[in-house]
Amino acid sequence: YEQYCRSNITIFNGGIGAYNSAHELGKLTRDIMKLSPDMVLVYDGFNDCAANNSFQYLEKLVHYAGRHIAREEGGAVHSQEAWKGVPSKGNCIDDWLDNIESMYAITSSRNIKFFSFMQPSLGSKKNLDPHSKTLYYTYHNFPLAKKERQFRERAYEIAKAHEYIYDLTDIFDDADVYMDMAHVYEKGNQIVAEHIWNVIKEDIKMGLIYEK
Repeated sequence: YEQYCRSNITIFNGGIGAYNSAHELGKLTRDIMKLSPDMVLVYDGFNDCAANNSFQYLEKLVHYAGRHIAREEGGAVHSQEAWKGVPSKGNCIDDWLDNIESMYAITSSRNIKFFSFMQPSLGSKKNLDPHSKTLYYTYHNFPLAKKERQFRERAYEIAKAHEYIYDLTDIFDDADVYMDMAHVYEKGNQIVAEHIWNVIKEDIKMGLIYEK
C-alpha cells in the first residue's frame, strides 16, 4: 500500500500470529467474506510446515473448560478429542493445498479475485550467507527444515497447475533478510511487496478503471 496504492484503495490486514492455512480458511469464512472485498491475498506455507493442520487453540480452550467444569461441578476431567476433527492427510503440503483450493472456491463463488503466494523460509534457502547460516544452526530443526525443502521442491509444479498460486519460495536466495526461520526484516517485506504487486497490479488498475 505504501509503495503502490492510492487513497481510494483500502487494505485490511487479517494476519494473526501462528495461524496456518486451516485457521485462515476459517477466518475467511467467518470475518473476511463479510467485508465483501474485491480481492483476497494469502501469503503462507511456513506455519503449515511447522505445525499440524488442526485448530490448535481449541485444544487449550477445551482443556481449560474441562478443568473449570470439574473444579466447579466436582466431576472428573475427561479427555476431549472432538476439537481435532477429521484427521489430516498427514502431509502438510497437501493439507495446505486443500485449504488454498477451498479459499479459492469460496472467493470465486462471490467473484472475488484470489491470489495465493507460497512463502519462502530460511530452511529452504539456496544460498546461506554468514548471517543466514548462523540463524539456521541456531534455530535448526531437521524435520521442519525437511518439510520446508519439500514445500519449495513442489512449489513450481503446484503454481504451474493453479493459475491463482504463485511461487515466492526463491525470492530471498540472494538476500540477507531473515531474523529467524521465517520472519524477515523490513528489507524482506519490501521484496515481498514488490513481487506481490507485480502479480496483482493489472487487476488493481483494471478495478480502478472500472470504478470510474
